[in-house]
Amino acid sequence: MKLLSTIILMSLATTLAAQYPATLIGLRAGGVSGFSMKYIDEDLTGVEVIAGWQENGFRLVGLIEKYKPIATHRLANLFLVTGIGAHSGYIRYHEKKNWYSDNEKLYYTYNHSSPVFGGDFLAGVEYHFESIPLHFSIDYKPYFQLFGDRNFRVDLWDFGFTFRYALNN
Repeated sequence: MKLLSTIILMSLATTLAAQYPATLIGLRAGGVSGFSMKYIDEDLTGVEVIAGWQENGFRLVGLIEKYKPIATHRLANLFLVTGIGAHSGYIRYHEKKNWYSDNEKLYYTYNHSSPVFGGDFLAGVEYHFESIPLHFSIDYKPYFQLFGDRNFRVDLWDFGFTFRYALNN
């Protein structure tokens, strides 16, 4: 039994060492949708940059992520991913003003652009295919942000999925 455990651990370690470091590029769909670029080093620590669109504006997100293998015999390349980071960018929003003139309701819409920045958190799972250089992840990325159409905003509903291609696999 000890020999079998040792063989399994050694094969898992060589599988992980053969894939990292890795540079990945891909597309993310979710609350912030856009392009994703990620680098994962030998210590299973990753740095991810997401350039995306949200709230009629642009957002640049930077995350530092930690990977923890979910060791199962069928899904040896499944990882739990957690991370923390920050974002900055701008949003566009509309403000509607109403007034009455001669018993008629009139309105005017003001278009505004505002810079935003804030903090991001990430938790998810990521699968790295062995036979092809693709990675797939599903994540939950809540964030808080300053400025914009409100002075302070918390969004707890940013879910997303990402397909990435490994450039050096």
